[in-house]
Amino acid sequence: MADFIKRKTADRNQWRRVTKKSYIHDVDVRGAFRGFISLLRIDEIAHPLYLRLPQGAVCIADVDFAWLGQFPFDGHHAVTTMFDAKGEVVQWYIDVCQNIHLDHRGVPCFEDLFLDIRVMPDGDCALLDEDELVAAFDAGVIDQMQYDLAYREAESLLDAIRWGEFAPFQLAKTHWQMLIERM
Repeated sequence: MADFIKRKTADRNQWRRVTKKSYIHDVDVRGAFRGFISLLRIDEIAHPLYLRLPQGAVCIADVDFAWLGQFPFDGHHAVTTMFDAKGEVVQWYIDVCQNIHLDHRGVPCFEDLFLDIRVMPDGDCALLDEDELVAAFDAGVIDQMQYDLAYREAESLLDAIRWGEFAPFQLAKTHWQMLIERM
């Protein structure tokens, strides 16, 4: 458990597993989603990354996989859609966060509020890391407002996902296509 709020960047510049990558980002303000979008394509990797689930292992990072980031201006979340080498979604991962902005390099980033949501293509959906949120609150890393914000945002996201009204999921393939063509 970190004793501070982690800052995460769209280009994942601290990720040592990926030894060579291509990266691009832009802004989309044309419709239901308004925010930063980014694409990180894995060109070389030290070793693939697998998600271990009860139904089996799922590869979420390997050569030619791409991670699409969607960072809405009006939300407290960042969505990562993980595409395999064939352009198929293998997982959506949502970080509940605050303070989405551009860092000093002009790269989209945010401050992580510990709660996460994982959604699989078959619809399996899980709220993750509640223990980390509680530990951060108990340790004074976050205050009551941030704690409440994290839960409110997660509940709102889960409702939108359940109702099939979560715009980033609906636009993921479009955003991926927009950025992959420019890479």
